[in-house]
Amino acid sequence: MVFAHTGGELGGILDGLLHPITGYDHLVVMVAVGVATVFAYRNDRRRALAVPAAFAGALLAGAALGVAGLGGDWVETAILATVVCTPLLVAAGGGQVVALAGFAGLAGAFHGMAHGLEAPVSAESGFLVGMVVATLALHAVGFFVAARIASHRHGRSVLVAGTALAGIAVLAAGGPVSRERSVRCRRGPRLRCRRRGPGRHPLRRRAWSR
Repeated sequence: MVFAHTGGELGGILDGLLHPITGYDHLVVMVAVGVATVFAYRNDRRRALAVPAAFAGALLAGAALGVAGLGGDWVETAILATVVCTPLLVAAGGGQVVALAGFAGLAGAFHGMAHGLEAPVSAESGFLVGMVVATLALHAVGFFVAARIASHRHGRSVLVAGTALAGIAVLAAGGPVSRERSVRCRRGPRLRCRRRGPGRHPLRRRAWSR
């Protein structure tokens, strides 16, 4: 399901920059955080930046957990849930900033953990730096695009519908296509990843040195 995690050797800052962008699930959620920040800003200008900051901070913390080897198949399911919830995040953008920041932080932790599980052993620091920079850039894109659209009469409705359609597109793109990929785990040999069934995300297995 998580397209940026399904294979390939990742390393260095450039790969860290590309990783969130080439994963459509990450792309949708990170842009949606920027969109929600627009409405949070209108409600509480002093604390609105806590929303993207919470996501980016939790992303880095989650990545550290992933690098340490924590996580599993449930992380992919949690990321799927954040994609489904993106329209709600945008719709609730004018609500309590603290609650929005809490949700953004939770989502960021899941996405970060998935990134950390795929971080290259030889270039972890550069990869994480690039990942955070790309994340903040996607937040900024969502913020500035939404700021223009939100100024119109039905701007929020358009943005909510847009994020909903983007989430549906992500789910559709990860539909019932049976694929088998090899993934280089952080420890151990290459392992095979298979779908459990139609519409299910591919399992990512990690090998542990014994």
